[in-house]
Amino acid sequence: MHPRVKVTRTIEKAGAMFPCLIGLYGLYYNRLVEQEVAAAQISAGDRVLCIGGGPLPYTALRIHTLTGAHVTVMDNDRSAVEMASRLVEKMGLANKLSVRFSDGQGVNAADFSVVHIALQVSPREQVLENIRTTAPKGVRVLMRSPAEAGAGQLARRWLVNRVKQRRVAVDTTFVLRSKPEVVL
Repeated sequence: MHPRVKVTRTIEKAGAMFPCLIGLYGLYYNRLVEQEVAAAQISAGDRVLCIGGGPLPYTALRIHTLTGAHVTVMDNDRSAVEMASRLVEKMGLANKLSVRFSDGQGVNAADFSVVHIALQVSPREQVLENIRTTAPKGVRVLMRSPAEAGAGQLARRWLVNRVKQRRVAVDTTFVLRSKPEVVL
């Protein structure tokens, strides 16, 4: 496991166990999520899928708070899903935010208009390919990426917009839209 993932998981577990720390967590993420919501034009009518929510699904919580959209969080770590579910229930948001155990490589994204892929999600290429093949046309995909990632490979299958973030771990969020089919 990458050291960045270990640190993030530790911080998220603390936030999930002690909700009073969520505000501190937000100091790092609020502006980032606001920029992502604006770039993908997320609104109350959207159904959002967050892949890689962790034990403290802050991005999902913030997206819901900013837009009113229903958000589904998926993670492939059972203990993270259990902690996140308890937190969502404790916050009284269980009817607006659902948490499920699943893997991004096998999730069916057909019911979602927006998909958010966390920085820690791996293997990214397989998750993206799964989203590309199961999501509806016009889906908007937000994919957080480290500084060393580039848009070259993505541009083959997606329309790419790059939003610079200037954050420690997240340098860029790619906003991907499915390419229109070419009819001959």
